Amino acid sequence: MEIQNNLAHAIRTYKELTGKSFAECAAEFDISLTSLKEYAAGRGNPSLETVERIVSIMGIDNYFLITEAYTRNQLVILKNLLGLIGFLEKIPPEKRMQFAELIHEMVTLLNGGDNNV
Repeated sequence: MEIQNNLAHAIRTYKELTGKSFAECAAEFDISLTSLKEYAAGRGNPSLETVERIVSIMGIDNYFLITEAYTRNQLVILKNLLGLIGFLEKIPPEKRMQFAELIHEMVTLLNGGDNNV
C-alpha cells in the first residue's frame, strides 16, 4: 500500500511541477485518464511495467516508490536538472564536457574537497 501512496504523491507532484493536466500526463504515460486519476488517488493496481514506465518518464528512481526518499524540493531540483540535461544536448560536445567538469568541481567542493565523488 505504501508504494501506491508514493506513486500517487509522485504523480501529483509531477503534474504540479510540469503544469500538465491529467489528460496530458495520461497521454505521456500511455495510460487511460481514468487509470491515472486512480493512481494519483492512491488507488488502482498498476502493472510493474506501467509503474516502471511512469517513473522513467517522470525521471525518478524506483527507490522513491519504496522509500519516498525525495522531498518536494528535491523533486523540483530533479525537474530542473532534467531540463538542464535537455539544454546540454543542444550545445557542442566539448562545451558539455567543460560543463560536466565544472559541475564535478562544485560537487567536490560541496563534499569538503573529497575528489572521489
